[in-house]
Amino acid sequence: MTFNKTLALIFFGIILFPFHEKVIDHVAIDAFFAWDAHSNSPIPAILADTLITINFCQQKSGKQIRCCNPLLYVWEYTHFFAKNHMGKLPDPLRSFHRIPALRKYAMAWKAEMEDCTKETLTWMCPWFRPSHMLVRCGRFSNLPLMGLRGCIAYSPKLVLRQLGRTQTLPNQEDFGGICFLYTSGKQSQIDVIKKVWNKPLYFRDSELDKP
Repeated sequence: MTFNKTLALIFFGIILFPFHEKVIDHVAIDAFFAWDAHSNSPIPAILADTLITINFCQQKSGKQIRCCNPLLYVWEYTHFFAKNHMGKLPDPLRSFHRIPALRKYAMAWKAEMEDCTKETLTWMCPWFRPSHMLVRCGRFSNLPLMGLRGCIAYSPKLVLRQLGRTQTLPNQEDFGGICFLYTSGKQSQIDVIKKVWNKPLYFRDSELDKP
């Protein structure tokens, strides 16, 4: 049991929440404790940290991506290579390692990305058909995700197509929102975000358009 927990802690600190090379940061230990002691899912924090990293890398070109790279790897495979294997792999998110794909180097990946069209991607998730969807919290028009590095707004309304629903034109407010790293001057915003998660708003089948 001790070995399993040690291995899980290493997984949290080195793969899911990498802060420093070959060093497990104390905030990653906190995330592990929340999962181990209270069964809190690390998925929202993983998503938040990944989106924050991508956002800051886009703003400041040349910066290194330091987030859950395996998450991006799985996303890439399930969106690019699972299209013709849905019958064989009803859950490609867990079976992505069985999806056949040729080994590619940097130039080959660059060429493939440049040739992408909307038909290239698998937009819908046939292995995930929710009957309801969390769309916003409290007075926020979207979801203020809290990661280990900071907070970022995420709007589920922008990905209705991936859930098998009709993708409607989002409002301008759906594109805005927060994005900041944790600093001493952000405590008031953090407190507000914690409170709005006590007021989640779900859309159900009657409110979600069918495909």
